[in-house]
Amino acid sequence: MGEVTLKVPAEYVESFRLAVLAEVHNGGEWVGASTEDLSRECATSDEPSKVNPGDVHGSLRSLTEDVEIMDQLLGVDGNNEVAVVGDASALAHVAEAMARQVIAPRIASEVEVGPFDNDIAKSMDALTAALGWAAGESARLHEVAGIELKRAKAVAA
Repeated sequence: MGEVTLKVPAEYVESFRLAVLAEVHNGGEWVGASTEDLSRECATSDEPSKVNPGDVHGSLRSLTEDVEIMDQLLGVDGNNEVAVVGDASALAHVAEAMARQVIAPRIASEVEVGPFDNDIAKSMDALTAALGWAAGESARLHEVAGIELKRAKAVAA
């Protein structure tokens, strides 16, 4: 699929970087699990594997895409907007991870503190803005990825 560019505002760069790390971690676990299943089957049976090689390949491809995104964020200081280039689906998953695994837990932590004061209110405004950006970009990128997938299927047909 084609690559797209996602412009990450300076104030969200660190959260986006943490989300990429979460995706790399999750991708590594998927690769480990799928290759472990395949290795276990090969070691215990001469029968054809029940593990779909496409699952292993897909896990490796996804992990590679996440690592490529992470490479672009190495050494970035977060003082400026960053243009990240990658597969639309991979970037959509990172934006989702930013919303779910980075920002949502911060919001949950903030609302546990009381009574609310102006500092907490300002923090909540910033966090909800970040959540909105991440969710919006994820939805937009998923839509782009879906359009690209439809085009690829039409060309193949």
